[in-house]
Amino acid sequence: MKNLFGVLKYVKGYWRYALWNILFNILSVVFGLFSLTIVKPFLDLITEKDATTYSTILSKGEPALGASIENLTAYLNYQLSGLIIHEGKMRALVTICFAGVFIFFFKALFRYLGMFFLAPIRNGVVKDLRDTIYKKTLNLPLSYYSDERKGDIMSRITSDVQEVEWSVMSSLEMIFRDPINIIILLSVLIYVSPALTLVAFILLPIAALLIYLIGKSLKRSSSRAKEQLGSLFSIMEETLGGLRIIKGFNAERSMKNKFGATNSNYTKQMIHTYRKVDLASPVSEFISSAIMMTLIYFGGQLVIGKEASMDG
Repeated sequence: MKNLFGVLKYVKGYWRYALWNILFNILSVVFGLFSLTIVKPFLDLITEKDATTYSTILSKGEPALGASIENLTAYLNYQLSGLIIHEGKMRALVTICFAGVFIFFFKALFRYLGMFFLAPIRNGVVKDLRDTIYKKTLNLPLSYYSDERKGDIMSRITSDVQEVEWSVMSSLEMIFRDPINIIILLSVLIYVSPALTLVAFILLPIAALLIYLIGKSLKRSSSRAKEQLGSLFSIMEETLGGLRIIKGFNAERSMKNKFGATNSNYTKQMIHTYRKVDLASPVSEFISSAIMMTLIYFGGQLVIGKEASMDG
């Protein structure tokens, strides 16, 4: 978290892109909610075999168009029922399909536009980091380079900055996008079922803890891999800088063995790291599926309990 806040100070020059990103993420989430909550009730209405259902909906009168999902669904169901009675189910189905394409298109469009305005932030911050590291390299005293391996410095400018782009900047993307998703979806969840929302709040910290432990282990493996890569760069720098001396003392075999051993250690460490990276996605998917099934179980209990009380 400390490293993330250290990177965030570089974002201040790109706030206009961040504001556009936030705006388009909000629009993407809104259209995503429409795609999840609107299409299915329409299809259920179209496949209704009892024709009196449409007349019953129309007899209640046109509902006022409001901001809630139930109100919006009722309004659109009224319009759709009128379309089915006057134009037929096939015309209504075509209308629903076009509406679905419209909703999904704008959801994808706003998602892309959000990423479009995030790209200058990602690459601009990484550029500023490279500039800062290079300026720091020039300002350091010569005594620093007598003790510090040049390969480590090269590794920081190349691989470490690249890691910032893929890890910390991914966290930056989540900072701009996920709070919006969480606030909107959480509001909908509380509105639909406060009980299920409470169950989700109980389960999510457990999932977050497991993912945190995997991420912490991955960070340790990644740090060891960077150390090995720095050693590789140092050996290469020593070889290229002292090639005449190496050949003069017939030290080629010694340098080959040294490089080969370090290269093998780096390869083993990267294999270990990639295996942890590959493990993270299946574990996260399993945890998400387990939480979803648990929520379905509790949600099913609530529905069955309501039906039982109504029958009683």
